[in-house]
Amino acid sequence: MEFKKATLEELLKRKMQSENDRNAFFPIESKIGLTFMVQKLPIDKVIDMFDDLNVINGKTSTRESFEGAVKIIYESVPMLHDEKLRNGLAEPYDVVPAVFGDNIEAIVDFAQAIIEKFYVGAESAVQEIKN
Repeated sequence: MEFKKATLEELLKRKMQSENDRNAFFPIESKIGLTFMVQKLPIDKVIDMFDDLNVINGKTSTRESFEGAVKIIYESVPMLHDEKLRNGLAEPYDVVPAVFGDNIEAIVDFAQAIIEKFYVGAESAVQEIKN
């Protein structure tokens, strides 16, 4: 990777691109054969979601990991917030397993795809900051 000198023009360009990315939707394919339009979340919200995983000794329980994956998907895919999809469900997040047919692998894989698309290295960076 070739490094450029940081200039005000370059920094303004990167800032504008970051702002545009927050307002854009990006297609991400899932293992259930559907491509979802996913929105990049604000970094503080993502960090909160990583905190919600309650990492203990570097590991989370299966339930915590699954719930974290569901939350990342739900928050990143605004279409899942539609009342028609949530009709008859106890909690808003319940729409994710319902849409994914309770396919745990597909849910975790899709959440990982979202993390890799927008926040590469974010989870390990959060742990490093905590230490």
